[in-house]
Amino acid sequence: MKENSTITKVILEEVKGLSEEEGKKILDFIQRFKYSTKLKKSPLKPNRQDPLENVIGCCDGPTDLSKKHDLYIYGNSL
Repeated sequence: MKENSTITKVILEEVKGLSEEEGKKILDFIQRFKYSTKLKKSPLKPNRQDPLENVIGCCDGPTDLSKKHDLYIYGNSL
């Protein structure tokens, strides 16, 4: 995006009126957004091992835990 684009000018004007704390929240949001966008663009390479693969099956428990975890954690109250 070019520095002089309309959307950039509008965003900069909006940010100027924010408090320091609000500015930090906006900066945090932008950094998280950029990071998540980067992750979506770069999936694991086919020859790269999933880092969580080593922990699959390391615990005993119900076979439907991923679907019914709320039931097992909180009971029937949900």
